[in-house]
Amino acid sequence: MAQGGKNQKRASRRHGIFIGAWVPKSVAAAVDEAIQTSKLGRSKLLRQALEEKVKRESN
Repeated sequence: MAQGGKNQKRASRRHGIFIGAWVPKSVAAAVDEAIQTSKLGRSKLLRQALEEKVKRESN
């Protein structure tokens, strides 16, 4: 359960696939800074960013 008793939408092994990527240290540092201000985990922040990018590119 998420905070406040709400279910969170998340990827799981059953419903998703793992995608790994090497990124420059500067990108990793920017992601780590963003997770501090957004209160999200690294995986969730990256999933959201990828979803937004794919949606924009498909339009």
